Amino acid sequence: MRQLFLSFSLVCFASGLFGQLVLEQDINQEPASSEIQYATVLDGVVYLGADDGTHGQELYQYDPAAGASLLADLRPLDQGSQPGELVALGGKVYFRARDVSSASYHLCVYDPTTGFAGRVIDQNGARAESPTWLYAFDDKLFFQADFSGAGLEMGVYDPAADLIELVADIDPNGNSNPGNFASAGDTLWFVAHDGQSSSRLWRYDPATDTVYNVQYQSPSGDFPGLNFLYAYAGQLYFRSTVSGKGDELGVYDIASNTLLVTPELFNGPGSSSPFGFAGLAGKVYFSARTAAEGRELRVYDPQTQQIDLVSDLNPSGNSNPAGMMVRDGKLFFAAGVNDLDRRLYAYEPATTSLTVAGTLSNGDGPNLLNILTASDDVIYLAGAGLATGQELYRYALGDTGIVLAADINQNTIGSDPYGFTPFMGKLYFGADEVNSGREIWVYDPATGAATVLSDGPGSTNPNDLTPLGDRLYFSGSLPGTGYGLHYYDAVADQLFSTPYLTPSQIGHITDITAFQDKIYFSADDNVVGREMFVYDPAADTFGVVADVNPNGDSQAEGFFVLGDYLFFRANDDVSGSELWALHGPSGQVSLMADVNPGPDDSSPDWLTAFDNMLYFSAYRPGTSYDLFSYDPATDSLRQRTDVSGNLNPQEMAVYRDKLFFNGRYSSAVNAELVYYDPVADTLVLTEDLNPGASNPRDLMVLGDILYFSAFTDAYGRELWQYNDTSLSIVTDIRSGIPDGDPAGLTLFNNKIYFSANDGLRGSEIWSMAACLNLFVDTEPQVGPDSTGAIDLTVQGGLPPYTYTWSTGDTIEDLSGLTAGTYTVSVADASGCLSELTAEVQFESGTGLPEIWTTQLTLAPNPNRGQFRLVSMGPALRAVAVYDLQGRQHYGQQFMQPVTGWTVHLPPLAAGLYLVQVQTVRGPATFRVRVE
Repeated sequence: MRQLFLSFSLVCFASGLFGQLVLEQDINQEPASSEIQYATVLDGVVYLGADDGTHGQELYQYDPAAGASLLADLRPLDQGSQPGELVALGGKVYFRARDVSSASYHLCVYDPTTGFAGRVIDQNGARAESPTWLYAFDDKLFFQADFSGAGLEMGVYDPAADLIELVADIDPNGNSNPGNFASAGDTLWFVAHDGQSSSRLWRYDPATDTVYNVQYQSPSGDFPGLNFLYAYAGQLYFRSTVSGKGDELGVYDIASNTLLVTPELFNGPGSSSPFGFAGLAGKVYFSARTAAEGRELRVYDPQTQQIDLVSDLNPSGNSNPAGMMVRDGKLFFAAGVNDLDRRLYAYEPATTSLTVAGTLSNGDGPNLLNILTASDDVIYLAGAGLATGQELYRYALGDTGIVLAADINQNTIGSDPYGFTPFMGKLYFGADEVNSGREIWVYDPATGAATVLSDGPGSTNPNDLTPLGDRLYFSGSLPGTGYGLHYYDAVADQLFSTPYLTPSQIGHITDITAFQDKIYFSADDNVVGREMFVYDPAADTFGVVADVNPNGDSQAEGFFVLGDYLFFRANDDVSGSELWALHGPSGQVSLMADVNPGPDDSSPDWLTAFDNMLYFSAYRPGTSYDLFSYDPATDSLRQRTDVSGNLNPQEMAVYRDKLFFNGRYSSAVNAELVYYDPVADTLVLTEDLNPGASNPRDLMVLGDILYFSAFTDAYGRELWQYNDTSLSIVTDIRSGIPDGDPAGLTLFNNKIYFSANDGLRGSEIWSMAACLNLFVDTEPQVGPDSTGAIDLTVQGGLPPYTYTWSTGDTIEDLSGLTAGTYTVSVADASGCLSELTAEVQFESGTGLPEIWTTQLTLAPNPNRGQFRLVSMGPALRAVAVYDLQGRQHYGQQFMQPVTGWTVHLPPLAAGLYLVQVQTVRGPATFRVRVE
């Protein structure tokens, strides 16, 4: 007789052996955006930074003939390498980006010939750290960078010599912060400060390899700060900043070495803040604002030294023209006729004709249209379309409009559900949907669907959903009444407002709590300050419970009900922030425990009921944040832990008569899952799950298992479980290092509901039922005249169970069986379904079983995380890989049995692992060593 632990198949989402995971609904199917910010063109190909929803912001290319493709994943995390300031030079693309080594930015390069993408490291091993203001000039790349011993100074990379060098230490006593590079003829102009000169204008002469401070003539006597430097027709244009005059147009004449006097568009200390300079037909166009027209397109005429309005495209606001680019004798730019609709315009100076070259519809949302870069005859733009989100668009000169070039991020952005609250047999929560905004949604387990509760004008922005009787209270905004305390009446099926309304003061209502048929909440009414308030549904009135701090705000927060008490923390301006309570029967508000005696705070937090007492985190000098308990029956305070350093207990939950929480167990172990055992009066570390900190949160018990969200370097933040013996990952919702980020775990309908992001849909509503572990003992058929048997054991889930065997039987155990394979499906009361196949073997008179496991091979072994399983006998149904602590690191189930499979493991520490293989005839286990 032997006991087998077999893998099984799930009907919804394979999640190892622990639970049935289901995406309940993809509420918000608004398309995600690739968030394009920088781009350049090299040999007709567009290079850009973009986020495909999987790799984070990384380097992409768009080839008009082949489409868009990822070139390099330099920092394989959600946030990506953030490539920016792309510059084409010498057949390569240079940019600033981060890599896996650090969060700092480095000078990087992509070579289309070799496909290499990575840091620029010259022949001497030198690198450019924290580069910015990248600019190509004289076949070299100039930039600002952080040079050791010099600070933020001007650097250059010469591709021909393969050298990174400091051009000059302009400010030997600090940072000169060079930038705003612009070339005119054979001179490179830029802005810097040496800490002494009144002039911020500098120039670099490549012939002498020398920088010079430009001591120009200023008839006005002003020596302004300079920004957005632009060279055109022998002059430098820039945003000039002068104290008392604001930010206005500045012009420097190179030939006369003179700062010209220009008109002040926005008189007085206000600013016109010009930018986006572009020269065309002897004039310079730019974006600037005035008090009369707002921000519109302006033009400066060097002959008359006057500034004129080209067109007031948005008479009721700002058109915000940007991305000015000269092509085919015309000035192209993007501007808005209102706050939502930006368009591509073409202006022809010869005829003063201004026409719309292209439009982009994004429904009721802003289209965010802006010009990125251009090849000879194509302008590339970033814009948000209704079906795509913000993506790459193109306009070919002479075309009749803008067309989509590439939809790089084809995911959706998610509804970000929060505040899951069971009420009247349904689950209510807040969520954001593209058409409805942020509203209350309701999930009905009978239909398995979530629907918006009410969709009026604007967004309700509900918070602190709290049931009391047949009402669900919340803070938020309703049409007609505005912000305040509101409720949903389940009988009337309508939303109503209480008298507590503060339309001019939004977001201050917190800690809504039901206690003895009333609603209590923290609020700031600008009279007594932030105190505890109460709403009485029977009288439809509200009032202040107690002015705990008559001299200001008591900051009453952290409400928690235990018996006849409503506990909270507050500051009476005498004892600091300490533990207070409202006694329901008497209505008396009292200081219950001064944990940190005197005027200093103990800041009690994470209040939790355990063992008929109140447990909480609080601060005491000498111990920092530790675990305390308060017993209302005896009015006694007790410090339960005394951890050197800072235990800082958070996220508490009771499991198997112990108090589990996120805590710093010691100076060597950061925030991990620990528990306090009141019987033994000890603090216990379950496991040091992650070397930095796993930061467990949202602890919830289901089916005698403790579930929680935790972070590890291998999986990111995912769903984990603890079974009173060991920790194990439930499932890697978002495969690999990026976070699935399960949050808001809530028990409802014998399942755990939560929000999570699988990397395709953004954060949406998921559920997990405590699924079933199936075990069997089999008795073989010994000889032709004997019969075998199967003894089935079911663990987990919600009894009662139903059984369906391949024989047609509906009982738990089978007997009188001949040799062969038998399959059973087991369902629990919540609908969780598990399946197992067991084998009754045949033994001859010698007692030797039929051996088939020798027909399975695993190679290579040892390996580096990749191996192949091959069966010359029974086909494979499932494969799982565990470490020696029982944590699953890989799982694959096959819809149809296969005879071979290649396993690609995630990054694992070197060591021994167990490979469990389920075949059509039973299980087999291998030991494999990963090097």
